[in-house]
Amino acid sequence: MTSKYATLFQPFAFDNGLALRNRVVMAPMTTWSANPDGSISEVELDYYRRRVQGVGMVITGCTHVTENGIGFSDEFAAYDYSFIPSLRRESTGFS
Repeated sequence: MTSKYATLFQPFAFDNGLALRNRVVMAPMTTWSANPDGSISEVELDYYRRRVQGVGMVITGCTHVTENGIGFSDEFAAYDYSFIPSLRRESTGFS
């Protein structure tokens, strides 16, 4: 690798204190793999497990924040507190 891209692999810290191990970011992608009740499935979790190694940040696919606000079929939901355990599994399971 040339020094032209060396900065990509250096740590980065946001003003709020969030620190990334490098500046490589995975763009959001919809996986169409939520459970029928809108919770995050093992398929979704496995998708991210395979991709988090080596990148500084992963941006997940979209979620609907109102019950009727579905943008894609089989996307995971976040429109009420019942989805917090599912969302927590995704947000804490890969660091």
